[in-house]
Amino acid sequence: RELVVSSLCTQIFDLFSQVNLLNSKLIQSYNCVPTLEETVLGMGQAKQEQMVKDGRLVERSAVAAELTLLMEESMTSSNAKLSAKAKHKQIESELSDLSANLFSTVNEMVATEHQLRTSVEESLTLAKASNTFVEKRLRAARLQLGGTEREKEILCEQAGRTEKETEELCKAPRGVNSSNVMSQGTGGILRMMNSHAPYKNEYLGFLAHLRGMVTTTPNVPAVTSLLTLPFLVRLVVEDS
Repeated sequence: RELVVSSLCTQIFDLFSQVNLLNSKLIQSYNCVPTLEETVLGMGQAKQEQMVKDGRLVERSAVAAELTLLMEESMTSSNAKLSAKAKHKQIESELSDLSANLFSTVNEMVATEHQLRTSVEESLTLAKASNTFVEKRLRAARLQLGGTEREKEILCEQAGRTEKETEELCKAPRGVNSSNVMSQGTGGILRMMNSHAPYKNEYLGFLAHLRGMVTTTPNVPAVTSLLTLPFLVRLVVEDS
């Protein structure tokens, strides 16, 4: 029994010694922990400083400012993109409206050009018809001018003869028969007497009218415009 007790005491003593040893180790470990923590912190700080120097890490303030700048640029870019999309849609709408307006304008221009071409063709047709009519009128006027010139020459010849006959009648003596004078002056051809005052005045008025038209009218008048003169009216009545 004593042996057991002594053995147990020995074991207890050993256990106490082990406990003391463990306590001392624990104390040593507790003492080493702050040192290790300081070492770890120092190594971490040194590593961070080295990474900062190498550019692998940046400070929070610099990162915050850079992030703020990037966010502002991103917002500006997003707003510009939205504005560009809106402007693009507006430009597409304006281009669509412009295309529609241009198409409508082109159709109107084509219709107007067609109308103008039709009008020009009608005008050309009318002008050709008018030119043909004018050419016919010019030919008729030339023919009429030739006839009028011939009538004028004949009338001038008759006027010359009449003046000569009048002078011969004025120079003839009173006792001589006027018919004999006429037959002598004209070679035996009987001519109409012009001693009748109304007929003579009508004829002289006709000649004066012709002289006035020659000096005042550049174009040859129509014969129908002369038929209203008293001399020609009397001739027409007598011929009918």
